Amino acid sequence: MSKKHKLSIFTILSLVIPAILMGSSSNAATSYKGRDKSILFVQPMKDHPVHRLMQAGLLQECKRLGFYCKVVGNASASNWDDVGSLPLVDAELARKKYGGVAVYPVSPVLFKYAEKLAKKGYPIMGWHAIPKKGTTSYVASVAQLVPNAGKGPAEEICKIHQNKGTVAITEGSLNDEENTKAAAFKEQLAKSCPAMKTTEIGIEGFDPTKAVAIAVGMLSADKDIVAAYSTTGNGAQTWSQAAAQTNRKITIIGMDYIRQNLDLIRDGKVYGVVAQPLYEETAMMVKLYDQLFKGKKVKYSNILPSVIVTKANLDQYYKIVDAAGQ
Repeated sequence: MSKKHKLSIFTILSLVIPAILMGSSSNAATSYKGRDKSILFVQPMKDHPVHRLMQAGLLQECKRLGFYCKVVGNASASNWDDVGSLPLVDAELARKKYGGVAVYPVSPVLFKYAEKLAKKGYPIMGWHAIPKKGTTSYVASVAQLVPNAGKGPAEEICKIHQNKGTVAITEGSLNDEENTKAAAFKEQLAKSCPAMKTTEIGIEGFDPTKAVAIAVGMLSADKDIVAAYSTTGNGAQTWSQAAAQTNRKITIIGMDYIRQNLDLIRDGKVYGVVAQPLYEETAMMVKLYDQLFKGKKVKYSNILPSVIVTKANLDQYYKIVDAAGQ
């Protein structure tokens, strides 16, 4: 990694870490001082590009702080597979004792598993979503304000299309996080551009060919669609291909600054993506574990900013994915 790329990452982290670590509240009465500096990172869909960016933030910060960290998940899964990943986690925990376990807080299966691990004495942290305090066994989590990932795109599309036309909405799957984004988008669009309509929510799934077919079907069924908003990381690719196949020019806003999506913005095929702080979330989580293992208290809820990536600010996100080795 070049000095320039390292500087860009540490500049980003230096802006958000101090404010978070100043908090004095803690979700855990237990002291974890002196725990082994190691984290087991539980992540279904291990090889998905979005998830690899999360892993990059974790592993880079682990290296910087002297942690041993390992990512475990079903690498062969093409769809979300929490059930298939958990036996791999059990096997790794039987092999090695970890100081803490990071569990993606996005499904009932993982919540239940996190509770089981917490009862065994592991401090559980999450990222990318913050469960309601008191409802889980997590000691902390790091994420953006999820509704903002819907409100910002709604305002942007409203401004571009001046209160005219219909917006197609798709999700990767029906889950709390994506449902919240979609609901926030619809609420904000109704407030800012009440004459604009939205489609019924389409479910892309995680197979690219099927996702494009669904988007093509939505465009074919509604000639008034002028924009598309997707709550999932593959959405930009889904809608750009669907627009090309149907010869439609629409404003597309998706999720996540993976390289494929940045290239689509660069080439003018996609207007923008929400820069969910994928790399930054997991790097911050390692920092919180470091504080916890030093006997310090950490905040339960840790919020990071997210903005919309367009051609205007594209370069800084290329620097992040370059630094992440993507």
